[in-house]
Amino acid sequence: MKLITKKIHKRISIKNVSIDLPILCIAVLVLIIGIAGCIILNSSHASEHASTTAGLSNNSALTKGLPPDITPTVNGLNVSLNGVCHPASGASVTSIKVTWGDGTKDVASSFPFTHNYLKARIYKVTATCADSLGNSKYTRVKVEERFFTGKLLSLQAYASDIPNLQKLHANSVRPEISFDTNTGSFVDKDRLGVSTGTWMNQTTTAHIQAIPLLESYIPVTPNSNVYIDPTIWANAVTKWCKQYCYGGSFYKKNTSANEYYAPHILEILNEPYGGWFRGGSVPPIGYANMLIATRTALDNAGLGYIGILGASGDAGHASWTADVAAANGYKSVIGLADHPYANSQTYRVTPISAILKAGFDEVYYYHQLYNIDIYITEVGWCSQSTIDVAKCDLRNETEADKDANITDSINQLGSVSWIKDFNYYNLRDYEQCVVITVGQPCVGQYVSYGLILSTGANEPSYSAYLAAAIANGF
Repeated sequence: MKLITKKIHKRISIKNVSIDLPILCIAVLVLIIGIAGCIILNSSHASEHASTTAGLSNNSALTKGLPPDITPTVNGLNVSLNGVCHPASGASVTSIKVTWGDGTKDVASSFPFTHNYLKARIYKVTATCADSLGNSKYTRVKVEERFFTGKLLSLQAYASDIPNLQKLHANSVRPEISFDTNTGSFVDKDRLGVSTGTWMNQTTTAHIQAIPLLESYIPVTPNSNVYIDPTIWANAVTKWCKQYCYGGSFYKKNTSANEYYAPHILEILNEPYGGWFRGGSVPPIGYANMLIATRTALDNAGLGYIGILGASGDAGHASWTADVAAANGYKSVIGLADHPYANSQTYRVTPISAILKAGFDEVYYYHQLYNIDIYITEVGWCSQSTIDVAKCDLRNETEADKDANITDSINQLGSVSWIKDFNYYNLRDYEQCVVITVGQPCVGQYVSYGLILSTGANEPSYSAYLAAAIANGF
C-alpha cells in the first residue's frame, strides 16, 4: 500500500511549478464534468432560446400577425403565386392584395393568384395580407420573365405574312440577315427592303420568335481555310445581337415590341457545306473557327444566354460535318441546324423512330452521333401543282405525299424531345431564281413548295400544316 501510495504521490515540475498529481487528476475530472455541464447547459439554452423565439413569434402573431409566405412559379410570361397568410391569433384573413410590378394588382380572399405579363422584364411582386383586427403584413419577391423557350414551329415567310403565320399556329420565323463584307456589319433590312426593326416590332408583338439566319454568300477562296475572318464576323454578330437580341438596346422604352419574343438563338450561315451559293463549300475548319469566335465574343459581351446553331451537312456531306466536329466547332453551339431534304439509306440508324418518307434519317443519325439537339431550320417538299408548274428536281411529289410529310414532321417535333424546331420551306410558292440581283427578289419560274399558290389560294398542305399544329398543341 505504501508502495502504491508512493508511486501515485508524485510531483510534476513544469518550469519550476510543482503540481501535486492527485490534485491535478481531481482538477482534470472537475474540468471534464464542467465542460459536459456546459455542453448540456448550452443545449438546453439553445432549446430554450428557440422556444423563447417561438414564443415571441407567437406573441407577435397574437397582436399583429406575421408576413405571408409566398412562392412564385414562372412559366414564360405567365406567373402563378401561391402562399400562406399568418393573421393575428383569433383573427381571420379578410383580403390579400397582390401588386405585380407592372402597374396592375389583384385582390382576393385566398391564394393562388395568376398573372400574364406583356413583356419580358424583372418584376417586384408584393403580396399583402390583411386580417379582421386591422393588421396587414406584406412580403415582396422578384420575378424574372425572360424569353420564350418552348419548341418552335416555323415557316419561311416575310413580315407581311404574319397574319397567315398566326392562322397556322406558327410561333417562329427565320428572317435572313445578310453580312456586308465591305462594312464588316449586317445589312439592316431583308431582301424585300423591310428594316430589321420593323421585323422585330411586328413579329414580337404577334408572339412570333425569330431565329435569324446570319448569312453571307461571298465567293469561296480556293485552297484557303478562311471564309470570313472569324474576329470580324464575331464582332459583327455581337454588335447586331446587342441591338436586336433579347436584352438588346432596341427594346429599351420600345412600346412597339415585345422583348419576350426577341431572338435568343442565332443560325450561323445557310448550308455552308454546299457549293450552290458560293461556288464551293465553306472550309470546315474556317466554319468551326467562326462558330468558336462567335461564342467567345458573345460570352465576353455578357450575352452568354444567347445560343448559336451550327450547320450540319446533308446526307451527302457527312464528312464535312465530321471535319467541323473534329475542329471543335460544335462545342460552341446549342444545336445543329439541319436541312433533311434527302432520305439516304446510308444514314439509317437502329432503332429509327422517324418515318422514312419525311427524310429524317440524317436527323436521327446526327443526334445519335453527336448527342446534340437538332433544329430543322429548313425543309420542304415540291408537289405537282397544276397551277405553279415547275421542275422540282428529284423531289417532285404528289400533294398527298407532301401533306403526309408535313404532318409527320410536325408530329415528330411535338413528340421527340431533342427536335427543337421545324421550319417549313416555304409558306408561299416561290420563284426559282433565273436572274439574281443582290438585294432584289429573284426573277424566274414559280416552284410549288409552298402552302399557298401564286394566285393566293391555299393548297391542301395549308390545311395539313394547320391540323398537325393544333394536334400537337401549338
